[in-house]
Amino acid sequence: MNKLDSIKNFLDSDSKSAKTTKVFLAILALGAVIATGALAPNIFLIFGRYKRGRYFTKDQTFKSFYNLKRYKLIEVKSFKNGMTSIKLSPKGEKAIEKLSLDEMIIPQPHRWDGKWRIFIFDLPVKYKKAREALRYHIKRLGLVQLQKSVWAYPYPCENEILFIAKFFGVSKHVEILLVERMINDSELKNKFRKTGFNL
Repeated sequence: MNKLDSIKNFLDSDSKSAKTTKVFLAILALGAVIATGALAPNIFLIFGRYKRGRYFTKDQTFKSFYNLKRYKLIEVKSFKNGMTSIKLSPKGEKAIEKLSLDEMIIPQPHRWDGKWRIFIFDLPVKYKKAREALRYHIKRLGLVQLQKSVWAYPYPCENEILFIAKFFGVSKHVEILLVERMINDSELKNKFRKTGFNL
């Protein structure tokens, strides 16, 4: 699942974490927004594009907008012709990557192709925090640990794993292997089956 898919799923979800500010940020991540005329009414038009917009009051929406502006997560530019441009700032781009990371899931196909995805990483000591964060997120996604820095997953997960590694700046220290056969994978299959996987 890529970043945009992750954001779209977040917008369409009923997650309690989908607070006003995060939704506003996610909407902007789908593309720069050009609001014509007065800025205020058009903020509501932006929210109107998504079903979650109806859950937010005007006060919540304005508070969200000005918080994003205050913390420099968005860039707002007005033009002489009355148009206003609202888009993510570099800081906002980083924030949306964190949002994508937190909301990320690995889609499960209807049928398993019989191949294992083996994720291996070997991070230098200076990346201690990145190592802990990396382990946390791959475990949350459902990967099973085979050895200290070796994890397995039955379905395609390359894009998700590489996104996480890139986010923490350790892409060059990870590797993903596609293994067609493992001699002793019965126990591994059972672990995934216990969590609802159809293997």
